[in-house]
Amino acid sequence: MGIKEEIGFKEVFYPNISTFLCLLTYINDPYVIRPNMRFLVKWCLLPMSPEMMREAINVIPAEIEYMKSLREKGKVLASYTFAGRVEGITICDVESHEELNEIISKDPGSMIVSFEVIPIVDFEYSLKVWKVVLERASK
Repeated sequence: MGIKEEIGFKEVFYPNISTFLCLLTYINDPYVIRPNMRFLVKWCLLPMSPEMMREAINVIPAEIEYMKSLREKGKVLASYTFAGRVEGITICDVESHEELNEIISKDPGSMIVSFEVIPIVDFEYSLKVWKVVLERASK
């Protein structure tokens, strides 16, 4: 028996969509885990000369509009900066690694920041998986 079965998941197929869409749903629970992938994208402003800083100022309005459009499309769930620092995080909800790469590559500020990408998992799902793993390990 696999972990999905042990934690009470079942696969549901929707044949009315052009390609089969497989969703994982809790048995007897309306909560649905969508097939999209979520990532925490940590960004940090790169060191730059005063001249580059003046150029970076021009990127800010385009960056605001870009993030706004991604939020409207549901691709960015949240975005925060760390208080008093020139770095922060963005949580992205995408269908593939390629889509995330495209979002990062098209970001107007991508040339002046470094990115670290960390896949994230639903908390409740993660705890159920760890429960199964710990139960197996303790036998």
